[in-house]
Amino acid sequence: MTRNDLQPLIETMIEAVAEAIRSATTSAPPSRPWLGLQDIATDYVPLSERTLRKFIGPSTHRLPVQRVGGTWLSHVDDLDTWLRSFPKAGDELECIGEEVMRNF
Repeated sequence: MTRNDLQPLIETMIEAVAEAIRSATTSAPPSRPWLGLQDIATDYVPLSERTLRKFIGPSTHRLPVQRVGGTWLSHVDDLDTWLRSFPKAGDELECIGEEVMRNF
């Protein structure tokens, strides 16, 4: 077998690899999905579905959901932002301490 005989095979292999790379980089599914309330409660945050529903209505920390066909859905990125909007542990104590000192 000569080098000229191998050239078409090599070109075919190069094109197949290039196509596989193009395909893998353009059709990858989103890595951050939309979740229903039950999925959020069981797989994402340690809160019950009942507790999550309390945040759907008027609230200072309204749950970022959209109703689609009777199902409440939220995107994981929005849930992350929502969770970060709550005070961190210790923040409440600091606020209480400041208020006590102001009134002292």
